[in-house]
Amino acid sequence: MLMTMNLSREYTAILENAYDVSYEKIENEIGSIEFSMPLYDTKNSMIEALQYVELTDNENEYIGLYRIMPSLVKKDKSNYSIKYTATHVLGTLLDSVLFGYFEITNKKTVDVINFVLNQQKTKHWILKRCDFTRYFSYAWENENGLADALFSIPKAFDEDYLWEWNTKVYPFELSLVKPPTEPVCRIQEGYNMEGFEIDIDPNNLVNRVYPLGAGEGVNQINIKSVNNNVPYVEDKESIKKYGLVEYVWTDLRFTQPQSLKDNATNMLKKWSIPKVTWKVAAADLIKLTDTPLEIDKLRQGTVVMINTNEYGSLNLRIKKEAKSDVFGAPQSLDLEIGNVKDDINTTMSDLGRKQQINETYSQGATNILNYSYQDNCESAYPAEIEFYLDDDVFHVNTVELTFKTKRYRGYTKAVKGGGAKTITSEAGGKSTQTSSAGGGSVRSTSAGGSSVRS
Repeated sequence: MLMTMNLSREYTAILENAYDVSYEKIENEIGSIEFSMPLYDTKNSMIEALQYVELTDNENEYIGLYRIMPSLVKKDKSNYSIKYTATHVLGTLLDSVLFGYFEITNKKTVDVINFVLNQQKTKHWILKRCDFTRYFSYAWENENGLADALFSIPKAFDEDYLWEWNTKVYPFELSLVKPPTEPVCRIQEGYNMEGFEIDIDPNNLVNRVYPLGAGEGVNQINIKSVNNNVPYVEDKESIKKYGLVEYVWTDLRFTQPQSLKDNATNMLKKWSIPKVTWKVAAADLIKLTDTPLEIDKLRQGTVVMINTNEYGSLNLRIKKEAKSDVFGAPQSLDLEIGNVKDDINTTMSDLGRKQQINETYSQGATNILNYSYQDNCESAYPAEIEFYLDDDVFHVNTVELTFKTKRYRGYTKAVKGGGAKTITSEAGGKSTQTSSAGGGSVRSTSAGGSSVRS
């Protein structure tokens, strides 16, 4: 059933004449649906841009809540229709902006997500669950929409993640969870598999890794001390087969070189082979039987066991789920299935297969601003040393002052062979001063005192 809703999420119409209803659900992306209506159907007036439509199939399985976006009117000899496209209501996060510069440093993942969600002008979404605790620095400037900022938060993670949402409640609930790794459903050749394609993609292949841990610049942890002074680990068989492909991997949680090396070695075993994606045409058997089996439920985000005659048995996660005709052919299901990460048990953490790990952009660059200064000074005339910070500097790690002093030549010189002295007497007192080697003296007395030179 396809129903329209207003902005208050009140049902306004049932679109019983809708046809060619299709949908796509893609991992960690905003999904969409498409449907067509007869051109002269009176309920077209209820389908307005940015209003809601809710899709539920004939077996009452909830597909999702979407917003009407563009529409295409098509009229020819054989076709009088309007084709509508709607995107998932997660797209409401595009309605608000991040105006100005925002920076978050060393905050938990849950705090960063809540910061972004709190920028909504209309509070459509709240955070229900977050399975990750990471400490990264993030910066956004003049973002058109909150969705990109939100989706960028886990991109620096070193393990797989899933965004999940619940649009049956309001405010809508958002969760960032760890994906499952155990299979809960099956695709069997000769049972529910109608065909498959295998896409082998070497773009993410890496066979030499330069691991970096905590710290910055010359103080950053590397593996030289535990790897014969070599800064990388490599897979020689992969290099021989595919050629050398290098990658700098950074995970600031590591403070011990040996742990850093062990994890890099384990991940290299998975990175050194091409990425394999399966495209499977399957029969959605739960739509064809009165007593469906849970093991036949093939849905995006779950791990499926694929059994084939040529390739044996594989456990892979469903990355994309799509149907081209929800009501006309509910059993036809197209899936894209990718690799599922294996657990890597280490003393530090379990690390994933994800290629873009702990992106270094969040750490910024280490720069040294150097200023030189030279001046004469004494206790009565101290030196004033000024330094400057550019307006675009956001973090100052240290400010260090180093200096060296030495005697300097003054602008006055004493008399050689005995200096002169000035003596003053009061009330008519008399003073006498003798200088040697021709030295001179000047003196004064107050109240009529006299002086004698020799």
